[in-house]
Amino acid sequence: NSYSHISIIQRGIGFHFFYVNCCQVGWIISYTFDIIWLAFIWMLLNVIFLLWLNVNLYYQDHIDQIPTLNRDGTSQHQQRSSSITTNNNSPSSLDDENASMTVVYEWLIFRLPFQLHLGWAIFNLLLNLNEMAVRYDTWK
Repeated sequence: NSYSHISIIQRGIGFHFFYVNCCQVGWIISYTFDIIWLAFIWMLLNVIFLLWLNVNLYYQDHIDQIPTLNRDGTSQHQQRSSSITTNNNSPSSLDDENASMTVVYEWLIFRLPFQLHLGWAIFNLLLNLNEMAVRYDTWK
């Protein structure tokens, strides 16, 4: 199944992840050749693009299906905006991928990786700042 047509991909992620990857490649190359000031700039751009991506994801609506269980143990999906439930085998929406994906899966697949990547990038940004301070003796 392809997720490229889901609105969180189209409007939330879009080309921002491409920009993040370009900055990541620039950071890897400059860090490998021990050009720390350039690696710091690439990582700063990486953090900016990741912040931009995470803010865009924050303002995207979650998928409108919440999993519920009947008393007999069968699974149903309930829309958050109303109390109408549909059977898991016949979703009322024409978009089957959205209907079968719960909010938890949507968060694990489309939001958590970018939040972890942002945390890693901020850590590396601070690490590069520390390396520049040690290399250029700014602490004396």
